[in-house]
Amino acid sequence: MSNSASVLDLARRHYSASVGLEYPEPLRPSVRWSHWSKLAANAISSFDDAREAICFAQRRMGFEHRFSAAESLGRWNAYERALLDDFPSQSDLLPLLGESYLSHPDTVTFFRGRPMSSIMFWQAHEFLAVFSRVPNPARVVEIGGGYGTLARLWTSNCPSLSSYWMMDFPESLFFAETYLRSQLPGIDVLYVTSGQTLQDIENSGARIVLCPVQLAETLRGGASDVIINCGSMQEMTDQAVVYWGDWIEASRTSYFYSLNYFLQPIQQLRGGSANWLCPRLGADWDCLVSRLDPPLVRLQSWRHFRELLYERVPQDARSVEQQQFLAAQILAASSGASAIAREPGVLELFEALRLSGSTAVILRLAEILGSLYDYRPKELVYVCRRGLESPDIGATERQQLQALLDELMLVAKEEHTTLIPSTPLF
Repeated sequence: MSNSASVLDLARRHYSASVGLEYPEPLRPSVRWSHWSKLAANAISSFDDAREAICFAQRRMGFEHRFSAAESLGRWNAYERALLDDFPSQSDLLPLLGESYLSHPDTVTFFRGRPMSSIMFWQAHEFLAVFSRVPNPARVVEIGGGYGTLARLWTSNCPSLSSYWMMDFPESLFFAETYLRSQLPGIDVLYVTSGQTLQDIENSGARIVLCPVQLAETLRGGASDVIINCGSMQEMTDQAVVYWGDWIEASRTSYFYSLNYFLQPIQQLRGGSANWLCPRLGADWDCLVSRLDPPLVRLQSWRHFRELLYERVPQDARSVEQQQFLAAQILAASSGASAIAREPGVLELFEALRLSGSTAVILRLAEILGSLYDYRPKELVYVCRRGLESPDIGATERQQLQALLDELMLVAKEEHTTLIPSTPLF
């Protein structure tokens, strides 16, 4: 049996063992990912070799926006310049970040001495955004790792890394296992199964750990240096976003990084933006990075993305009063008419909301999101609900928030009554 065939056979056996596991209620796939999962399930038995499976993941699944090299090559100089300007300290490493030889041939060509693709610039951004800011990570955990592109970049380019843990749907892990075992032959990969414990996994010494989301509780409370989520929390249901926020809080990690949709029109809820706000963490984190549309993202996407890097605050290091004071400072800075920088101001106010949830912050966010945009951002639903849950909101403000929420939910309901397309949305 060829190495490619043996890799496929092992990945299929692991997929078969995990696909029937029961999903915890919060982690049931959203409508969009149910579509992709069914597409993958119908194809997994048909692949003749590993590269065929990888190319399917890259061009047929919803993991990434991969363009042909011929269509996108003219923009690659701008992409590289954006990365160099954003991460000047990584100018020696960036030229070493290249595409896999297993990637779809129509999407790859040589660029400045290494194989490259349009999406590899995006993946390089996701890697460098954490690698350049988190000191010497030994263990990285990724929620929703797709077919393993970030795992490959970390495993191949981070000298301090000892293990990389990924959690995703069984269909995604089939492609990830196929990709990583093929790309990194001989690497020690552990596929988490029922009956294993966190201690078993932490003591395994495996370089890569693949965990079906149905068994995510097995990894709860695990130790890591940083947890990453890129482009998948945006597609999760509200229940799943809350679940993963609790899971991250329970972890023994120092940092959390997110790059996900933000300020999406409420009409886009079905189209890959399946919750009202993500991520959702408590107040015991310092925000090191909070920005809208990093340079590379701005060049490749028409959607808004919010980039966040949090560092956990040591227990009892900051009082509730200090959190409220920080939130009040942010609110004061965004209260004047001349201080409304729209998106940057909204980013800061959402940080104030995370820190304190004060009535003043909620009402200011509702005012900005409800009146200063020519569309209704979906995060406005989250703000209205937070306000209605607050015992400190006055009767008049409560009535206004309820009327606004009713209007928003009517728009959302009309969107969801349309037919779900049978072909991929993107």
